[in-house]
Amino acid sequence: MDLLNEDFLQLYTKLYMCANSEGVEQLDVYPQIQFLYDYFDNCVFKEKHLEKGKTYILPIDVEIDLFEIPDYEEFTDPNYEFYEPLYTRISDMAPFVESHNKHIHDEWVGVTLNKGTRFIFDGEDGHGSITLLVDGYPLDLYGYLISEDGDEGLVPYVIKA
Repeated sequence: MDLLNEDFLQLYTKLYMCANSEGVEQLDVYPQIQFLYDYFDNCVFKEKHLEKGKTYILPIDVEIDLFEIPDYEEFTDPNYEFYEPLYTRISDMAPFVESHNKHIHDEWVGVTLNKGTRFIFDGEDGHGSITLLVDGYPLDLYGYLISEDGDEGLVPYVIKA
């Protein structure tokens, strides 16, 4: 994915140069060039540039694995001895997962955040994860959301809302 990220950065740079060149506004395709430049000018290409409390939009569908199946079943079962409905993560988990295209893959229960999903960046926890607030639900994401310094991420960029 990092190569894709670099491709979009190069495209953005070229669009900037083209949109700001003398005489280019006379071309029939100038409105499309300007539209694409404005689109990419409103994107974040590196995870380290995400700002806490700011809202962003996913440009593509993203599948996120959350819990192993037995853990998910325990956390969402009111008859389980450690079920704590006052604990936000547990009490809101099942409705959140169901409403965000629950999927099961390799013994994990996950969600699919569709293209266009808005999230608020809630910061890093210092243990290799970041928290995204999606519809008010804190979703911990381990690894990278956006490609970062050669490490593969889930998306090539996010759009500032």
